[in-house]
Amino acid sequence: MQENQDLLSQLLPGETPWALVTGASGGLGRGIAIGLAKRGWNVALHYFSNRAEAEETAALIRQVGAKKHLILQADLGKAEDVYRMYEELDQAETEISLLVNNAGFESEAAFLDIPVRDWDQSLRVNLNGTFLCSQEAARRMAEGFGGSIINIGSMAARAPLPKQALASTVKAGIHLLTQVMALELGPLGIRVNCIAPGIVRVGRTTAADPDLAGTWEPLTPLRRLGDPVDIADAVGFLASNEAQFINGQVLYVDGGLGGQGPAPH
Repeated sequence: MQENQDLLSQLLPGETPWALVTGASGGLGRGIAIGLAKRGWNVALHYFSNRAEAEETAALIRQVGAKKHLILQADLGKAEDVYRMYEELDQAETEISLLVNNAGFESEAAFLDIPVRDWDQSLRVNLNGTFLCSQEAARRMAEGFGGSIINIGSMAARAPLPKQALASTVKAGIHLLTQVMALELGPLGIRVNCIAPGIVRVGRTTAADPDLAGTWEPLTPLRRLGDPVDIADAVGFLASNEAQFINGQVLYVDGGLGGQGPAPH
């Protein structure tokens, strides 16, 4: 941990750097926040509707060593909410050097059964939210010491999956947005990368498939499901100085599943 702290201190000399994790009240976002706290980051925790779960995440990151944290509410699909959230960060005198765009809206349905409201909500939260949060973070990073933006994509953006039209569409957009952002923001000292998880054991996925392990472990070359810590470790690496020449990449953290072709129905 001391080695990681030394690396982090190079980003903001004399200070503990701040990370903003969106959708940090549970699932992958909670795992990412805990992983960053273990590595010495102060963490700003964003949530949309469940303050109690965000408080649980805050308690967990304190247990693993987070010195400071903030809890922020916002509907990321609304520009005015995103602007307010960043104003709160400014008022707290936190200089964000890492943004993890994890928050999203997901809904599984066959293409012909997708409600228009779900389609609109997915585009609004996933794409608009990533755009708005990244734009505000990048403006601040460009005026300071630079920084890193990590978007959370999906294996579904690479291979067609049944009932995943929403996820495949928005995550493919996030993958390409990552590359465009990296091209334009690199000269400003801002690295932008994307992590594309495979099948990860979180509440949403286990609720959708009670036999998640039975379905996916035999198909995954590593013969296990992903865990939030797997994604958190990838975020920690891409955010560190050890990855300082990695920019514009989509890193698939899927146990090798996505490289095998179409997934089963």
